[in-house]
Amino acid sequence: MSHAVFTVSVSGLDSEGLHDALAAQFVVQKENARRAKVGLPLLPLEPFDALKASYVLFLSSVVQQAHESYIGEQATEQAKSDHLSERWLEASDAERAAALTALPAATEHE
Repeated sequence: MSHAVFTVSVSGLDSEGLHDALAAQFVVQKENARRAKVGLPLLPLEPFDALKASYVLFLSSVVQQAHESYIGEQATEQAKSDHLSERWLEASDAERAAALTALPAATEHE
């Protein structure tokens, strides 16, 4: 579980009808369709300042979810490493020697 909290700020999203604003509206409309399917309150699309706030809320959520996904990925890799370390410690000298022998030759780096 993450203790970090991410927030997003957006600057330059000041005019309706520009590509940035249209993208924000598109994303919030898609999010609202998802929310409607699961019974969550919809994000406001109007007035324009409310749309900007909805977009920032959505983007903050995306960044938070990505971070939590990265925590999960790191935990999985750590568990694999811990399991390998445990196996190494439990192995006999002959098993360790065989494992080292099976490794490919190291290459030199400049």
